[in-house]
Amino acid sequence: MVMVIVSLLGISCSNSKSSNQESKKQQAKKTAAKTPANVKQTSTPSSSQAPPEKFHHGGMTKISDFVVKVPEDVKTTWKKVVLSIHVIKTRKQKTVVLPIGRKTKIQGTPFKIEVVYFLPNFTMGGSLITSKDNEQKNPAAKVRVYQDGTLIWTGWLFQRYPQVHPFTHVDYHIFLVKGLKK
Repeated sequence: MVMVIVSLLGISCSNSKSSNQESKKQQAKKTAAKTPANVKQTSTPSSSQAPPEKFHHGGMTKISDFVVKVPEDVKTTWKKVVLSIHVIKTRKQKTVVLPIGRKTKIQGTPFKIEVVYFLPNFTMGGSLITSKDNEQKNPAAKVRVYQDGTLIWTGWLFQRYPQVHPFTHVDYHIFLVKGLKK
């Protein structure tokens, strides 16, 4: 009796697999029929073959694979950064000066902001993020934003490219203005 049930289940499963494969073939034919002649069709790789989607600065790379190296002259020169905080509803903005390496409460907002790094001439190559030199040619600051004690955002703010990885919040925008030497 058990053998009969197992046999029936096996037949049922194999029928299901073959009907599933047939269904996929029919779906592919329907898709091909709907695709214009000038559009090239490509097969979709299985999810196990696709790399994990971690997009960073135009490449498929995990952000955790990068090492940040702040040159000694940069560390000794730059002590603070200036951020501009925009309130979306009121269209008002506030400029704040924050020390590098400390978490600071931002008055009039629900945030504490920590400036982790400041690089006056941000560059990234291989697995290294650093500064090409000590001039503010491409300023960037690695920032952590906390709300009610919880980290809600961490990322790089770029002075010249504010649209690259911006701080996104329903009520506020935060932008890097510049670094300060004192």
